[in-house]
Amino acid sequence: MERIKDTIRLRFRVDGKQQAFYPGLGYTSDNLLRAELLKRQIETDIDTGEFDRTLKRYKVDKPKDNKSLLTAFESFTAYKTKRVEQGTLYKYWALINILKNSKLGNKCYLSVTEEDAEKFVLKLLENAEPITVKDKVCILGACYKWLKAPVNPWVEAQNLIKVTPKQPRDAFSKHEVNMIISEFEDWYPHYLPFVKFAFQTGCRSGEQVNLTWGSISTEFKTCWILSTKTNKARRIPLPENLQELLKHIKPSDAKSTDLVFKTFEGHKVNLNNFNNRYWKVVLETCSIEYRPFYCTRHTAATRFLEAGVSPVAVAQILGHDIKVLMKNYANLIDCPELPQMF
Repeated sequence: MERIKDTIRLRFRVDGKQQAFYPGLGYTSDNLLRAELLKRQIETDIDTGEFDRTLKRYKVDKPKDNKSLLTAFESFTAYKTKRVEQGTLYKYWALINILKNSKLGNKCYLSVTEEDAEKFVLKLLENAEPITVKDKVCILGACYKWLKAPVNPWVEAQNLIKVTPKQPRDAFSKHEVNMIISEFEDWYPHYLPFVKFAFQTGCRSGEQVNLTWGSISTEFKTCWILSTKTNKARRIPLPENLQELLKHIKPSDAKSTDLVFKTFEGHKVNLNNFNNRYWKVVLETCSIEYRPFYCTRHTAATRFLEAGVSPVAVAQILGHDIKVLMKNYANLIDCPELPQMF
């Protein structure tokens, strides 16, 4: 049994001659079990003289699925709606619009070939940055994986896209953090807890705007985060300054399902509005180079590592894969001096 471009191929000998056969199964865990049963059937038929030399008996009928790529991707987007952050959903909706204006969107998704995917990628690269195109191709690849398609033409298409690594944004310095906090304290005190929490915990912005009081322990010592991005949960220890902050802002009648951070009107914080109306204004007033609000996360990671917090602990707090953390913050993790061994 072999894997050839995400499909299963069987090899066997008949009358001393080796044969290779594609039963029509994509390379998945379920299909591996089906292929194993098929392999045993072929071996038994060869031993008993019942082997079908046309191989028709062993061919798996393809499912009759005529959904267009656009329809299939719309289903995938609907599935993802409650599983990804709002900012990520914009990427899915943008891709839907692209497929609506593309001939490929009307083609049955099972009929899309690697050549089709290649042409689609090259067309996108004419008007968009490589990193943006790669993001879209990765999403389409994830869609095919979710659909359990026997062949995923978007895997090879990713190799066409060469992304030039971008220099990471600088973390805010301690002086800049204090300036930002002071400015919010003076002019926008309502959002001061929101900003302090972001700098102190390094939470993803989407995680923070959805945080409820039920996720904060009764002693205010820990915070339970369920990430929509990774679909994993983690517990964050809260330092004393945040414990006091949360005690101060929690309403006496707060329900476990109530949001911790709200707008002036009591609604969920809209990150785009917050960024444009408050965050940008504060940075400009402080004469600080603009960096988006999610850079508070990068700042927290940097300060944690500089303070000597274990990389494993930092990865757990941020909800990062340890490999990603090591890749992005290697300069802060590397030991500056080797210890003496003798």
